[in-house]
Amino acid sequence: MTPSILPKLWRNGLRTTKSRYWSKACGGQVDASDAGYITTPGYPLEYPPHQNCRWVITAPEPSQRVVLNFNPHFELEKLDCR
Repeated sequence: MTPSILPKLWRNGLRTTKSRYWSKACGGQVDASDAGYITTPGYPLEYPPHQNCRWVITAPEPSQRVVLNFNPHFELEKLDCR
């Protein structure tokens, strides 16, 4: 499995242009001041089994919103997982 998520920050209807990658840890807090990517540990390779990654994504200002776009090949588990 190689999921990746692209959080986008919108300000007054305009998307920010900078990009950042968050992938070193399994989960954490992300200040979505700029657009960026969140990937699983070891991306683009399959991630290790029994991972429980939790990301908390916050917009810098209450008037802003965070939009998550998922990679078209995003899958939580393979169908043959047991």
